[in-house]
Amino acid sequence: MSKMISVNSLEKMIKDNPKKIALLLRTLPVHITDESKRDNPSMKIMKALTSRLVMVTRLANSSPVAIPGYKFQRKNNPLDIIFTIKG
Repeated sequence: MSKMISVNSLEKMIKDNPKKIALLLRTLPVHITDESKRDNPSMKIMKALTSRLVMVTRLANSSPVAIPGYKFQRKNNPLDIIFTIKG
């Protein structure tokens, strides 16, 4: 398995691309769930995926452009974000 890209490098690559942000918002939770369902989940991988999800969520909330397919609603805590798929 190859080494994961750093959070900072990933952020620089996707910060101006709403489609990539939307893609990661859809896929990272699935990857985290898949990892947690393994017989012997790696806490290192779970932590890395979670930190990437937090970063992508922050980018999505601060983006001046709408993220395709998502509507964000802020709660009291900036990390408590409700994702709803537009129907």
